[in-house]
Amino acid sequence: MRPHRSLAALALVAACTGAPKQDDTMAQGRRYTGWLLTGQLDQLYQRFSPEMRRNFPSVAELSSFVTRTTNDLGAEQGAPTERVTALGATRVYTRTARFARADRPVEVQWTVDTAGQVTGLLVHPVAEDSAAAHPDTAAR
Repeated sequence: MRPHRSLAALALVAACTGAPKQDDTMAQGRRYTGWLLTGQLDQLYQRFSPEMRRNFPSVAELSSFVTRTTNDLGAEQGAPTERVTALGATRVYTRTARFARADRPVEVQWTVDTAGQVTGLLVHPVAEDSAAAHPDTAAR
């Protein structure tokens, strides 16, 4: 009986520690966004999952995407709004901010798996009528 309890306890501990903590995901999202916006793409690419590497087969492909995106947006302005949500064992970091050349707020979303690998990246303008476009009034 004792070995089974030990095994069950180890499985429970592994299950509880397998998913990244929200604070870890917040820090990862900030780090990955910083790397994205400052062109530190080698470090970022090292964190990409195999699926992400199929979307961006090389650092040069990622660089092309980032260059087009940052040229279109300009510099981030003001304090961003950030949040982390859970999607099963996956965590989603969302950062909404204003950019110099964007007429609407822009969301940067990172999907991160339990190992901290990037499994998704989305950069898109936020609709003006969404709560994300006006985070200071969303809680009212």
